[in-house]
Amino acid sequence: MRKIATILLPLQLCMPTLYVLGAVQSQEKSFGVSSSIDQPMLVEAEAPVSQVPMWYPAKPLVVKYKDSLSQLPDMDALMNVNVRLVKISDQLTAPTDESEGENIKLLDLCKDPHILYFDLSALKIIADAIAEQLMDQGINNVYVRVAADEMDAEGRDIRSAGNRVLTIMIYPDRNTPVASSVNQAMTSTVVPRSKKEARSFNSPSQKKTNKRLPISVDYALLYWKAIEQGLGFTNASSDVPTTSDFTERSLVRPDFEWNYGLRLGAGYAPSSSSLIDVNWVHYHGRSHQHQHADVLYGMFPAFSLNEDSLKGDYVTSAEIHWNLTLDIIDALYHKNFDYGKWFSIAPNIGIRSVWIAQHGDVSYKGGTFNAGEDFISLGSHFYGIGPRIGIDPRVHFGSHFSLYGKAAAALFYGWFHVQQEEEFVGIDLAHEARRIDGCRWNIDLTGGIEWARLVNSKRWHLDIDLGIDYLFFNHQNEFEHNRHMSGQGKNLHVWGGHVAATVKF
Repeated sequence: MRKIATILLPLQLCMPTLYVLGAVQSQEKSFGVSSSIDQPMLVEAEAPVSQVPMWYPAKPLVVKYKDSLSQLPDMDALMNVNVRLVKISDQLTAPTDESEGENIKLLDLCKDPHILYFDLSALKIIADAIAEQLMDQGINNVYVRVAADEMDAEGRDIRSAGNRVLTIMIYPDRNTPVASSVNQAMTSTVVPRSKKEARSFNSPSQKKTNKRLPISVDYALLYWKAIEQGLGFTNASSDVPTTSDFTERSLVRPDFEWNYGLRLGAGYAPSSSSLIDVNWVHYHGRSHQHQHADVLYGMFPAFSLNEDSLKGDYVTSAEIHWNLTLDIIDALYHKNFDYGKWFSIAPNIGIRSVWIAQHGDVSYKGGTFNAGEDFISLGSHFYGIGPRIGIDPRVHFGSHFSLYGKAAAALFYGWFHVQQEEEFVGIDLAHEARRIDGCRWNIDLTGGIEWARLVNSKRWHLDIDLGIDYLFFNHQNEFEHNRHMSGQGKNLHVWGGHVAATVKF
């Protein structure tokens, strides 16, 4: 099929320009973009690059693509692609690090009459940026060649006029030959994808390069606090002369201290959109609390297991020391998906292993135990393992910052070893040792802000994030209380914040 299109543009800057597309036959489609007016004009024709007129006030830009492409490229989006390049005199080249160069829109680059030369490194950056934009548009399984030609169709040197033509060629494979009229060209190295996947795994700044950094190491400093149900060791005091039931007042629970923990992790990215990683979390929480009743007031000894106890028993002093150690190991596979420039989501699945160790010492004095000190020792060790599934959404802001969230749930089968002993003035009042098997579950929620940057000539990638964490563990308190006390709940909550650093190389 032959097309003849003649477009006449008005005078601009006192310089008449005539655009003529010759009658030619081709299996490729091409677009010529005039940058001589404020709003670029798109001229469609079936013409190879050598037939597109070159006498523009600035460099012409020609886009060629095969009929087999999945859809028509969005030309406005292509013209607004940003590339970071360094201008040295009249030549463009690639920056050696992020501190060099400036971000230039492709259209503005073509409008600049003072840029006469593009070295191969600059052409490669342009090709990769266009390939990424096409895949964002859903045009997948393509390679892009960007060529800079110094000659017009008649063989005239056009460098002095600033009219070096840029040709963008979009092909379904690497083997399509470059036109012989092209003096130099570079092909994109972006790996084609059959789905709309992420350009890089959860790193805003890494999206500016297509170099995959497969190894990652992660360290996080945690600052957490535990809240556990079922640790009410006594209750609010009651008037001794008028009270016959000391179990009715509200319970007093230990208040855990804020304490530091850590998270260590290592990962391997088999592709730019997938990650396999292993993480270990360690946290130690502790509490020390003393409750003392005023004169003629008493409190109930809630952890006393003495079978002869009565609701009228009371103590004047109650003290608890509690230690909790939490260890979590996750082995996960993540898959990241981009939805436009600003949003990505990474579902993940894997295995979680949990160790929760608890030990407490409780003592009561006065009242019923006026003859001495009633001492109770409690211990619990839980181990569980099972599947974990999660999802990590992320909103990107510019090249370096992003807001992220993480939500995960795990179901594990595990077993408890629980031990409780009570002794009063050298006499054993109670001794219990139990093993409990069963399923437990937990939920993790995290949200925060991340800053990311490529460093050391793009051989290293650094992520730093600040976030808030919340962990819920179902039914973790298996200790027995005094037979006169009602249920207090059994769940464990851990929450706090973290600062983390991830290095990829």
